[in-house]
Amino acid sequence: MDLIVAATNIGHALREIFLLPGQRAAAFLETSFPQLALLDRSVGVAAWDPLPLFLSIAFWLLLVVALLRGLRSLSRLLRIVDDRIDGLRLRGRLGIYRLNHAVKTLLARTGLKTEETTLTAASLDLDDTDVAVLKIARSRCPGLTISAPDLVEHLHTRPVVIQRHLQRLAGYQLLENVMGSTDGFDNFTLTQIGAAFARRLP
Repeated sequence: MDLIVAATNIGHALREIFLLPGQRAAAFLETSFPQLALLDRSVGVAAWDPLPLFLSIAFWLLLVVALLRGLRSLSRLLRIVDDRIDGLRLRGRLGIYRLNHAVKTLLARTGLKTEETTLTAASLDLDDTDVAVLKIARSRCPGLTISAPDLVEHLHTRPVVIQRHLQRLAGYQLLENVMGSTDGFDNFTLTQIGAAFARRLP
């Protein structure tokens, strides 16, 4: 019996919570628009009794939609932050590579040797699709652009997915965004660093 009573009390509490937004909204509407508070005097029941229920359903549905959109926006924000972090990490590695190259060049001029340090796809955390994009860009004539729709037939995936890889490589400064677009997707071309890196790919 105690479990039945507890379950009944919980059910009543949940019902009150569910109907609370509709009751508040209905009270506001009836105060602002007295004509909504008409009574069916023949039976003594308020003609707008269902109004709190309808308003509550609308409120909770809108709340769910708002939460889903908020989660989607948060996911996009986290992806942007992750791309920024990857870009900063790459810039640090590129800085080390440039410094090492400058030191190696200086030592070579003085007749000394040092261990060569090169950037690789693994060191930059590039996946197979990133490498494929760079190879395709390398095969194009210098100055020609690539875009997500252009690469669909080569990579066999959706333009939206390819666009993310292009933006990722642009964050690494291997590609750069250029003016114009193709079917609504940005155009990219190899940077000098990107071209030098792509030439090293097998």
